Amino acid sequence: MDSWSESLINAADVLILQWAGTVYSEPQVDFIEGWVSSGGGLFVLSEFGSLGNNLDPVTDRFGFMRNSTVIVSDSDDWESYERYVIYESENIANHSVTLWTNRVELAGGAAFDSIPENAVPIIVRDVDGTAGWYNESILYVGQWNGSISAAVAPYGMGRVSVVLDTTIIDNLNDWNSDGLKNYFEYNNDEFAINNVRWLFAAGIEEKIVLFEESNAPLDYANGYYYEFALMLTLNGFTVKWESAFQSTLINEADVVFIADGTLAYDPPEIAVLNNYVIDGGSLFLLGDTTFLSDHIDAIANEFGLVYNTTAGNIEESDDYDTYNAYLVYNQSNFAIHPIMEGVERMEFDLCTAFESIGTGTALVVADDDGTVTWSGTGTIVDGLALAVATTKGKGRVVAISDINLPMVHYDSEGDGYGVMLDSDNDVFLANTFIWLTANRAPGVEVDSPNGGETVAGEIAVSWTGGDLDDDALTYSVFYSDDLGGSWTSIGNGLSDTEVQWNTTLVDNGQDYLIRVVASDGEFTIEDISDGNFTVDN
Repeated sequence: MDSWSESLINAADVLILQWAGTVYSEPQVDFIEGWVSSGGGLFVLSEFGSLGNNLDPVTDRFGFMRNSTVIVSDSDDWESYERYVIYESENIANHSVTLWTNRVELAGGAAFDSIPENAVPIIVRDVDGTAGWYNESILYVGQWNGSISAAVAPYGMGRVSVVLDTTIIDNLNDWNSDGLKNYFEYNNDEFAINNVRWLFAAGIEEKIVLFEESNAPLDYANGYYYEFALMLTLNGFTVKWESAFQSTLINEADVVFIADGTLAYDPPEIAVLNNYVIDGGSLFLLGDTTFLSDHIDAIANEFGLVYNTTAGNIEESDDYDTYNAYLVYNQSNFAIHPIMEGVERMEFDLCTAFESIGTGTALVVADDDGTVTWSGTGTIVDGLALAVATTKGKGRVVAISDINLPMVHYDSEGDGYGVMLDSDNDVFLANTFIWLTANRAPGVEVDSPNGGETVAGEIAVSWTGGDLDDDALTYSVFYSDDLGGSWTSIGNGLSDTEVQWNTTLVDNGQDYLIRVVASDGEFTIEDISDGNFTVDN
């Protein structure tokens, strides 16, 4: 839009602001803040010095405080001139906005004096004494190690990304004179597009998926799982990844994604993952035929799941496509489970199966009609699980037996679609991550009076409440004097699990019940006394 239009902004999912010709007024900033808080995605590309002044009222409102005098520079990581700074992997955070982004080039950018407490620094300058800054007169001033030139943060129901340089979207200029427009320099274009993808999901509660890659997995978030990571991003998840096992990052994540790799997890690392699930985290485990389940199996065992790691892959004599190791299954092979909603057909390639699943639910099973065998032994496989969902403590686990399932580039049967896009594999994967991060209803149970008692005077009505997601609960408490025909409030909006009730204010009778209603803000559940009790004053 070339003029201010609140209706156009309201119709947008992402608002991009850059190089403003006039300063944004306070009413305009108020409107933008309200729009973001309600679920909008804001992408601001500001600049150094006076070139960013007109955008400062917007970025300041969201807590991104730009230094208005700095032009950043670097004495070794530059091209053509020191203010054309090259940022590589060590300067770039692992985040959805930097998927497939190993190098970004910024020309004459600025840096923040401060960013919001909940913001994630995305581009951070060197800390080795080479990062410096110039003033607007292009005079070198001194060092500024570790300053931040790009950051993102949630805000209300929305999201904000601020990059202090317009180079990444500049398709007209070639500031380093190498024949490429700035937008097409290395990964500038991918970085810009990823910001929009992440912002596009504003309005969805942010959940973090961590690709745990310290085990040298078969593939990576920035490898063949890249398109799957993009799918997660567009569905509201923030993707991160780690190459060294870090319990802090694991415990901050909502879901940890682990594909089998060439390195084994040691017992302390497995204990971290086990406790993470018990405390409410979720795991997504990917194994495959024979040795491709060797190391993931030790983690799966903590949750009662055992991969077959010796018998080869599963082969079908009738339900296959192109070759007998490419399995095609339909709803007769599926469980009734939220993950399987909308899934009518799935395809698995060269997969293994689970020897046992403990108390888990077999989401997908092999045929049990004698048509399925192990490739290595020829023995019949009847009804073994290919995908499993289970729980432990407060957490959830989904494990699958085909490591290629979340891949787009892998098209083993040559139909033009990668495995993730075959049949309803993508629906299955999307449902899996929704289930792994879904808010669960609280629980509540009346303790006293719970039936059979005779009470008088002022008594304590008590109950037990809990929430697997550790959500704060509020309670409403009622009594009935006619076995539930009508209810009268004793207390509302309570946070404790006990309330005093003066029974002298009600009639004597033997048909009393207590009802307690618990709410976590999304789900409401109730419990009623197991039996009637008597009030006798």
